[in-house]
Amino acid sequence: MDFYLRSIKGQFNARGKMLKDNKFLVYAGSVISSEYSKSKKYLANSYRTRTQLMGMYIEDKEGVLTFTDNFPFSSPSRAAAVVMGRSANGREVWISET
Repeated sequence: MDFYLRSIKGQFNARGKMLKDNKFLVYAGSVISSEYSKSKKYLANSYRTRTQLMGMYIEDKEGVLTFTDNFPFSSPSRAAAVVMGRSANGREVWISET
């Protein structure tokens, strides 16, 4: 079953699916927010993941950040945080496409 995560303002538009062991796969072509929270919690956790993925799995084309390949995250919350640019409860924000 696929899930999506979209911003009303068009800042991000991502799709993915749950994997075994509570992991979450974000699909290639998913657009993530170019902005991110400056909160200590976000900077300590998800921002590090986000910066590590830049250039390897996420490309920046004129300010639009897009996954170039599918990427498995350790949880739906970590995937949502990277996509949204802020901490989030992945079980609440990813919406089923069915």
